[in-house]
Amino acid sequence: MTSSSTDKIDSAQEIGAERGFLYTDPDWVEQVVKATGGGVDVIVSGVGANLADALGCLKPGGRIAVFGSSAGRTATIEVPKLYFGQFTILGTTLGSPTDFGQMLQFVEKHQIRPVIDSTWALDDVVAAHEYFESRRHFGKIVLVNKAD
Repeated sequence: MTSSSTDKIDSAQEIGAERGFLYTDPDWVEQVVKATGGGVDVIVSGVGANLADALGCLKPGGRIAVFGSSAGRTATIEVPKLYFGQFTILGTTLGSPTDFGQMLQFVEKHQIRPVIDSTWALDDVVAAHEYFESRRHFGKIVLVNKAD
């Protein structure tokens, strides 16, 4: 996993992440390649804008699935790295309604629970969004409609 926060990496390791890398380190891509013995097979990314760095983390024939653009909507890559690396980039919305239903069944069967950072009243949506944008959270930010 990657983060700009050592605290978030520590928190992720507490719940099972094997390693974490600070993407704010100028040599984080090299750290990933070294730590994995030549790169990773698959990256699932909601970041978007760091696509060039992500490609640098892959071993030959590696794949990237992109489902978001939290760091920006535009990425620039060197096209020869794409084909010489024999990389695959997949854009996805994470599946069909059937896939979503199967995922819900899997989550229920295995009692998978997301990490919840905080819960906010729907009336506090602006403050919740500001908190989200501050990037201080670890886990999901939940909005609830609290009836009077």
